Amino acid sequence: MSAQTVDPAPHVSAFAPLKRRAFRWLWLGVLVSGIGVWAQTVGAQWLVVDDPNAPTILALVQTANALPMMLLALPAGVVSDAFDRRWLLLGVQVHLFVVAIALAVLTALDLMPPALLLAFTFALGAGLAVQIPTWQPLITELVPRAEIPAAARLDMVSVNVSRAIGPAIAGWIIATWGVPQAFVFNALCFVVLAAVVLAWRRPSPAADRPRERFGPAMRAGARYVRHDPGVRVIVARLALFVAPACALWALLPLIASRQLGLAANGYGLLFAALGVGAVVGALGLGQVRRHLSSNTVLAASALVYAVAFALLMVVPGLLPAIPLLVVAGFGWTAIASTLVSELQLMLPSWVRARSLAVYMMVFTGCQAVFAPVWGAVTQVAGLTTAVLVSALLVAVGTVAARALPVPKGADVDRTPKVYWSHDSLGFDPEPNEGVVQVVVEFDVPPEHQEEWLEAMRAMRASRLRSGAFRWELYRIAERPDHFVELFAVASWEEHQHQHDTRLTAEDQAIEARALGFSITPPVALHLLPPTLSAPPPASLAAAVETSVSGPTTGSMVVVSDRSPLRTERLLLRDFTPDDVDFVHEVHTHPGIARFIPEQVSSDLAQARRQTDRFRSLVDDPLFGYWCVTLHDGTPVALVMLKPITASAGVEDPRDIEIGWRQHPDHDGHGYATEAAAEILRHAFRNGVRRVVAVTDPANEASQAVCRRLGMRPHGMTRQYYDTACALYVIEAPTPSV
Repeated sequence: MSAQTVDPAPHVSAFAPLKRRAFRWLWLGVLVSGIGVWAQTVGAQWLVVDDPNAPTILALVQTANALPMMLLALPAGVVSDAFDRRWLLLGVQVHLFVVAIALAVLTALDLMPPALLLAFTFALGAGLAVQIPTWQPLITELVPRAEIPAAARLDMVSVNVSRAIGPAIAGWIIATWGVPQAFVFNALCFVVLAAVVLAWRRPSPAADRPRERFGPAMRAGARYVRHDPGVRVIVARLALFVAPACALWALLPLIASRQLGLAANGYGLLFAALGVGAVVGALGLGQVRRHLSSNTVLAASALVYAVAFALLMVVPGLLPAIPLLVVAGFGWTAIASTLVSELQLMLPSWVRARSLAVYMMVFTGCQAVFAPVWGAVTQVAGLTTAVLVSALLVAVGTVAARALPVPKGADVDRTPKVYWSHDSLGFDPEPNEGVVQVVVEFDVPPEHQEEWLEAMRAMRASRLRSGAFRWELYRIAERPDHFVELFAVASWEEHQHQHDTRLTAEDQAIEARALGFSITPPVALHLLPPTLSAPPPASLAAAVETSVSGPTTGSMVVVSDRSPLRTERLLLRDFTPDDVDFVHEVHTHPGIARFIPEQVSSDLAQARRQTDRFRSLVDDPLFGYWCVTLHDGTPVALVMLKPITASAGVEDPRDIEIGWRQHPDHDGHGYATEAAAEILRHAFRNGVRRVVAVTDPANEASQAVCRRLGMRPHGMTRQYYDTACALYVIEAPTPSV
């Protein structure tokens, strides 16, 4: 039945993620918040259950809960991918608390007609539409990759425990005090999660990560989902199940009151039964997945759900209905947690929140669209007909879904990789103007062209999901063994995001296979609109010509006059005696000094000697130390380019070293990467063909800068400075894509 093999990965305990303190407390906070949300949902539904138009209004309550997710989840995912998720979560709790308190007060004053209730429900749903795409991507930060499926199932446990406990508590509160008190309880639950988020000290995100603009980032997220076949299959399978299955949630109040004759507390027990089944499913699914594939679990769970739902219309009362709802809760959760865990495993970090937001849009959007449909069917054809038709469609959809097997996320390596070299251009394009077209020429012999074309199909998907909006492949008529790949990116900034954050190990393998068929190294060109930038200065054009066709290391042609180097935000100038205080601050800061203890400036006199050493190369046209400042003159870092010092007894390798030290007060803005990239361009313009960087093995921040620069790790070495270093190397570009 399944095209997927059983997961052979080592077994991870269902509770393993709870051993991690940050995950445990945040999970508990989300659980309490969810209990309040479900209590509010039951209160809102019970407030209108006696209305003559109850079937329609009840369905609209569910729609008002779900519609904000459909409209706001993707924008919220963009914000979540770009900003600190801790502060986003905190801001959402403030919004939800204010709305919940206002809802409680107006209800207590008997000022809550159905239309206003729907408006408040929508406002609460809007807060949750931001919270969920912010919380779910955090799971992959809080636990190791091997524990992600277990953490995703625990997240479903949280959802369904809250679904079980929240309605039961709401039923008791409503029966004892009334609906307004249920709304107050919801507000207090948001306070709990806010307190947990305030107490959490999230590690700072990786420094120097470029932030995408909102509009392009949203389009990039939608484009990724569209062009990743695995994500598309998961989203399609989700919609195929939720559209008919959501009838259970939409019609449960009517099943409780009309079919089973229950009051508010009995309705809460039905919800609790669904929640118990969901918790059993989430906790037991790990054991099941050791023996069954994802596709088998999905099919079996859907069929079990359909049968249990249909049987609700023939059982005589509460007691026999409870086990059926436990089974239905198991099936619902088994499907949802299996799909979302496979999705979490196959998503790269740069687009994780946006893709999960699309998943949630489909999940809640189907409920928003189809809940009123099932309400209308009930009014026209009756409750029994609506339930049986829904169950039948779930079963039919399960059979049809055999044509859409879900891929195994653990088999997809979406580890971020920076393997494209930085482009060596004759001028600096404006980041946000014009369409950039990248042209790559291949020379493929006839006997390999069929295999190469197959490899290029995978290349097409890779280009499109990482940022291209158009991809084409042509054969050159005058040279039948020559082919041209062309892909278009919306802007130069978008293309740089491809370079810096969007490529993965899978993309690298796809590209390596396709490039391997070409007899000669593929040639690449960047086509830019003629208005994208002013013409380059003559000296810069000469430098680029030298770096492309000029000599190799050992016979450099130097064209630089050591004038200051400039980037969009920075000025790289020679050191002056006035920089002594800055040199002293940098070299006495604990975050830097621990990696260079022999260079710590213990006093200003030593810092002055260091500054003089930095100034010793001011007349060298190639090598030197540069003070990196903002355009307002504020110093933020230093960078260097010089021959590297070989270890004692090691033959001088004649390597050229790049290095940087950034003042920690200016971390997180990308200054080190931007300045070092300009130094590399300076080196390559002047004929340097190879540059190395060496870092302390524990200096992860500097190693991250190396990767962002396109430098490749070469393992550990003792070739330099008489110590063990992590070595990174970059070659002068020979055309990059």
